Amino acid sequence: MSTTISKTVSYLAGGDTTPDWRYSNLLKQYAATQGNLHQLSWRNALLVTLQYPAATHIKSKDSWTRSGAVAQSDEHRIWIWEPIYDTACPRCGNTPAYHDKPHVDCEYHERGSPEHWRTDVVGTRPAPYFDVAQVAGGTLEADDIQSPLEGIGGKALKEICCEMASEDGYKLNTVDRHDLQDSLGQLRRSAMTLQPIIDVAAVGVPSEALSAVKYHLLADYVTSGDSYGYTNEDETIAAWAAFAVGSCIGYDESHFSPKATFPVPLGDTPQSVEESLQAISETTDSYVKRLQQHARRRKRNIL
Repeated sequence: MSTTISKTVSYLAGGDTTPDWRYSNLLKQYAATQGNLHQLSWRNALLVTLQYPAATHIKSKDSWTRSGAVAQSDEHRIWIWEPIYDTACPRCGNTPAYHDKPHVDCEYHERGSPEHWRTDVVGTRPAPYFDVAQVAGGTLEADDIQSPLEGIGGKALKEICCEMASEDGYKLNTVDRHDLQDSLGQLRRSAMTLQPIIDVAAVGVPSEALSAVKYHLLADYVTSGDSYGYTNEDETIAAWAAFAVGSCIGYDESHFSPKATFPVPLGDTPQSVEESLQAISETTDSYVKRLQQHARRRKRNIL
């Protein structure tokens, strides 16, 4: 599993050999998987992409069994890294037994007793998981087959994006595409407050909503950084995260074409690619969770 991840990351950092159609197709699949399984780390999302890219909700065999469902075949299991929880040293993160080994250079136990250490992730192990499409029988929980964003329309999504932008101190405008020189959106600063203003082109509500996601993320990069602009790498990460959010809701590339929005590769070294994949993963998870909170609130208000 580690070798598979390393080879894939090295391919994505292939320099002159990327981006090509295989590179673009792999990233589309990865972004779609990350959107559908936004809670997964980038490593596990990449593993699922390479094994079962159509996955929408995965659980361990035992978890499905507790729901009364049965995995159809062990031959089609999806291997991911599962966290191991145990008592962990607050400083080095090792378990008490491993912490006492001679080669572990940590003396925190001299100032703290292991019985007072908290439980944390101390490692990972390979574990077989199954997608909801690979199980049969039982009564599936609502979260297994539907999310708060299931079936949400582009207009509702855009309104939620506007609310979220307002919460963060940004203004979201819809403008004519001609005013943006045929771009889908832009980010500019208010001359008075220096806060970012997000303009999205009026070209169809789903596209407008996903453009709002992309430029909202870029606005966050601008306000949290030291510069008044954003880099091509920032725009690439924001665009892939927006594509992942769209995949989570059910908008495919016909609504938001990646080819036109992120021509810049994720990085030219394995480390930079890993950092970009991690940023996409964390950004997607955070944004989807916020969208879900707003979707639940809207539903409560309607009902």
